[in-house]
Amino acid sequence: MKIDRKTLFNYTLPLIIGGLSDELLMLLDVYLISFKGDEYLAAIGLIDAFLLCILTFGDSLNDAYQNYYSRNVSKRHFNISLQRKSVWIFLKYGILITLVFGATPYAINIFFDNEIFSLLVDTIPILIPMILVDYVSMSLNAYLVGNDKLREIGKLAVFELIFNSILGYILLYELDINLSPLWILVGISLMSKIITAGWMFGYIKKITPPNFKTYPIKDTLFKTLRDATVYPALLDISYFIGTFILFIFCSIYFKHSEIALLTLFFSYIGILSVTSEAFSETSLNHFSSIYAKKNLTIFPKLSTEIIFISLLTTAIIFLGVIVVDLLLYGFVLEKLFLFLIIPALVLFDTYNEIYSIAIIVRLKNDLLASAHFIYGIVCTIAIVFLTFLWRFEAISILLAILIAQIATYIYLKRINGRVWKVLK
Repeated sequence: MKIDRKTLFNYTLPLIIGGLSDELLMLLDVYLISFKGDEYLAAIGLIDAFLLCILTFGDSLNDAYQNYYSRNVSKRHFNISLQRKSVWIFLKYGILITLVFGATPYAINIFFDNEIFSLLVDTIPILIPMILVDYVSMSLNAYLVGNDKLREIGKLAVFELIFNSILGYILLYELDINLSPLWILVGISLMSKIITAGWMFGYIKKITPPNFKTYPIKDTLFKTLRDATVYPALLDISYFIGTFILFIFCSIYFKHSEIALLTLFFSYIGILSVTSEAFSETSLNHFSSIYAKKNLTIFPKLSTEIIFISLLTTAIIFLGVIVVDLLLYGFVLEKLFLFLIIPALVLFDTYNEIYSIAIIVRLKNDLLASAHFIYGIVCTIAIVFLTFLWRFEAISILLAILIAQIATYIYLKRINGRVWKVLK
C-alpha cells in the first residue's frame, strides 16, 4: 500500500470534489438567498440543520456498508447481491427516520411561532421526497466508494454543481416564478439528486458482470450492519440535534442579520471541512485495510500524512473563500474576527475527524461516545456563557464551538494513542 502524499491526495481528490460540490451547492444557495433577505438566509441555516438530523443515520449506514465492501472487495458477486437488497434497506430507514423527525418543525412552530420557523415548515412537503432520494443514493454511493469507483462519484458531483448553479440562477433571477426562493432551491436539488441516483443505478448495472450470480443474503448480515450503524448514528444525530437546537435558540434571541451571518459562516466551515471529511473516507478505507491485513505498523505515518495533506488542501480552499467573500460583500469588520476564528476551528476539527475514524476502525465506540459527550457539554456551557455575558452573537457561537473542539481534541489524542498502542 502506497502512503505517499501524492498517492493519498489523488485517491481522495474525487471525494473532495464530491464534498465540495455538496457544500458549494449549499454555499451557492446562501449567496443567492443573501440577496433576497436576511429571513431567507436565516431559514437556510435552520433547514440545513433539520436535514442533517434526518440524513445522519443514512450517512452512518453508508459508512457501515462502505466499510464492508472495502474489506470484502474480492467477493464481487456477493457484494452486488448485497447492494441490490441494500437499496430497500436504506429506503426503509429513510422512511422511518422521516416519520420520526418530519413532524418536529410543526410541533416547534406551535410554541415558537416566528417567520423563520414558518419558512422551514413551508418547505417540508418538498424536503421529504428529497430526503428519500438521498437515502437511496447513499446505498449506491456506499457500493461505488467501497469498491474505489471514486472518479465516477467525482463526475457526478461536478454535474450536480453545474446543473444546480445554472438552473438556480435562471429560475431565481431570469424568470418570474411565483414561488418561494426556498422552494425553488430545494426543488432544483431534488431534480439533480434524482438524475444522479438514476446515473448510479445505470453505472452499477453497466459494471455488473454478464454472468452475475445472485447470492442469498442472510438477515444476520443486515442486522450486523445495522448494529454497526446505530451507535455512531446516535452520536452524530445527537450532535446535529444540538445544531438544530442552536439555530432554534438563535432564531429566538438573535436578530435576523446575526443568524444570517452565522448561516453564511457555517457554510464556509462546511466548505473548509470538506477535506477532513473526504480524508476521513480515505482513512476509513486505509485504516480498515491495514487492520484487516494486520499491517498495523504503518498506521502512525499513514495518519500523519493524511492529516498534513488535509490541512494543506484546506488552507488553499480558505484563501479562495476569503477572496470570494470580499468580492461579493466587501470588507466587514465583524467578519474579520470570524475569519480569524475559522482556521483554528477547522484545524482541531481535522484532527478530531481522523482520530475518530481511527477509533471507529478499532470498534471503540464507547470511547467515541465519550468524546461526543465532552463536546456537547463544553459547547453548551460555552454558548450560554458567551452569548449572555458577551453580546457578540455570531462571534460568541463560533468561539464556543472552537473551545469545544479543543477540549475534544485533547481527549481524542490521548485515546487514539491508547487504542493503537499495539503499534509501539
